[in-house]
Amino acid sequence: MRLLVFRPPAVLIGYPQCVEEEVNVEECRRLGFDINRRITGGGAIIMGEEQPGWEIYVPEDHPLVPADVLESFEFFSRPVIRVLNYLGIEEAKFRPKNDIEVKGRKISGMGQYREAGGVQHVGTILLDLDVRLMLRLLKLPIEKLSDKAVKSFEERITTVKKEVGRVPSLEELKELFKRGFKEVYGVELVEGELTAEETAAVRELEGKRYGTDEWVYGLRAWQGPTTGQSVVKTPVGLIRVSARVRNYVVEHIMITGDFFAYPQRAIYDLEAAIKWSHVDEVPDIVRSFFKEGRICIPGLDPEDLVEAIMKAIRD
Repeated sequence: MRLLVFRPPAVLIGYPQCVEEEVNVEECRRLGFDINRRITGGGAIIMGEEQPGWEIYVPEDHPLVPADVLESFEFFSRPVIRVLNYLGIEEAKFRPKNDIEVKGRKISGMGQYREAGGVQHVGTILLDLDVRLMLRLLKLPIEKLSDKAVKSFEERITTVKKEVGRVPSLEELKELFKRGFKEVYGVELVEGELTAEETAAVRELEGKRYGTDEWVYGLRAWQGPTTGQSVVKTPVGLIRVSARVRNYVVEHIMITGDFFAYPQRAIYDLEAAIKWSHVDEVPDIVRSFFKEGRICIPGLDPEDLVEAIMKAIRD
């Protein structure tokens, strides 16, 4: 388990998202916020001293971990809910698919990444939050930042400070997480540090991938003109599709949004399968990916993705 704080603060987008669609890049630079991409799905968030993150690492075949992805979200939320209980927030509970809420207001969001037999389950705890600042950093025109817009967003979230009147320190959170893991999982957390070899591996990954402009900006960047675009709201989040079609053939397509897709490269494989296909073949290509287990988007009806893609293709 890892507890982390971003210094300097950062805006993080979900793995399938596009920076240009989600982030006010100039405002981030002006205010000293880093921008990066998570390896998990979900929407754009800010992380700083008062929005710490937590991460749980466990083998995918661990007997206690549910095989079903959605069920595992509830499982991993339990020690975090216990931490909130210790802080005096008794009404904290899991809200499907990936939130922890207090009386209907979100206080923690979660994400998950699975690869090579391992699970990385991540989340945040909103200790405090400047909503107006967050909305300036995300892709919302400044002129639309009315008091009504800010109030509407504030009504959907809460923070530890709002609930109990104070912001706990990182040291206090560490002790509470130790207690929570012991009581929920029967696991004794022991503090440790990265070895020299692990630190060197982290620096190498940062230099070659996660700290590069290609990872942050180029991974989901559209190239050339489009012939159609769509934005479809689904039960699992927004799906954005950009397409270029010529003579009924899909020359290029990009699918982004704040959803969770497994395995990580599934969206790229789907885009590659659609590319250079006749438009009439696309619905069956999408359906076959779900039917054959080549893509899993928990909670999404495959027909919702078909609709979003075909709307962009036929625009």
